[in-house]
Amino acid sequence: MYLRGISVDEKDSLKAQSFYREAIERVAWHAERAHLIVIVSGTLEFLAERAARALEAHLGARGLVRAIRVSATRLEEKNERWTGRIVGEAMFGEAKARAVRLIAAAEDLDLQRCFAYGDSSSDRWMLEAVGKPAAVNPSNDLGRIARRNDWAVLRWGKEKTFTQRAQRTQRAGESNHKLEAVRAKAGYRA
Repeated sequence: MYLRGISVDEKDSLKAQSFYREAIERVAWHAERAHLIVIVSGTLEFLAERAARALEAHLGARGLVRAIRVSATRLEEKNERWTGRIVGEAMFGEAKARAVRLIAAAEDLDLQRCFAYGDSSSDRWMLEAVGKPAAVNPSNDLGRIARRNDWAVLRWGKEKTFTQRAQRTQRAGESNHKLEAVRAKAGYRA
């Protein structure tokens, strides 16, 4: 609803997409193998399209020409403005699995040979639909689901430096000290 009444032409002024280096490497790996690449996302379709075009540019810079398709949440347009309503269903949860199955059927793909990547527990149905699922920087819930199902778990992004780990440990120690003080004040003793 936050886009209700905004001109469709204003979509280009919205924030650009950035990617983890590892995500670009993985997309390039798929492109080198001539895999069909589809972004299946709960994000709005125009944002997913922008991400697809940016990924295509990254691939092009490597000499890889590959079209990236999109299956995402579509907004209703009326008089060249968004209404804030969704066309069809939001690409979320089980809808992602249905989208993956439709794409595979249309392209005559064996889902057991297909890859999928997700980061939240709402991606579990999509990940269950393919033979090669991977949880990327998973939420706690998806991490548990991935371990239970023996799925790959990928950690993308900057490595924590020693300083960052030390600061996190120091903050945790300060929090524990404050918690102990609150417990003592409330009459709880460890």
